[in-house]
Amino acid sequence: MPSKTPFTAKARPYILPFAGLLTSFSAFAAQPQDLIQHCWQNHDHAGMSTCVSAKATEARTALNAEEARIRQSIQRDRESSHRNIAALFEANVRSFKKYRHDQCALIYALASIGNGAEENKKACEAELDATRTVQLQDAAQWLE
Repeated sequence: MPSKTPFTAKARPYILPFAGLLTSFSAFAAQPQDLIQHCWQNHDHAGMSTCVSAKATEARTALNAEEARIRQSIQRDRESSHRNIAALFEANVRSFKKYRHDQCALIYALASIGNGAEENKKACEAELDATRTVQLQDAAQWLE
């Protein structure tokens, strides 16, 4: 016999965590501009460019390290099902790189109307890479 509990009552325990996820993702939307503002401390364009580039390099290095850690974890376990996981992970990595390229190219294009297009593009990349690193760290718990 079907349950008479309305769907919303069944889903209620899951709504709050989901709402938290939405909030955390929307908070990242403004962060590239926050990075630009952080790096614009002395109102020095050259210094801002250097700062943004350094943050982008730092974020990319952390992302590459996390991806390598996940690859090692997947390779350590030689079960046949994990070969599929490795293929899915690599496809996901390629998909993220394409998304990052496309999203930050749009930011570059929009920012080129004013100035600082390259810095905005790098800030976009830095924030997407940093967010992706945290997402991968959270997901990697399943590999341990």
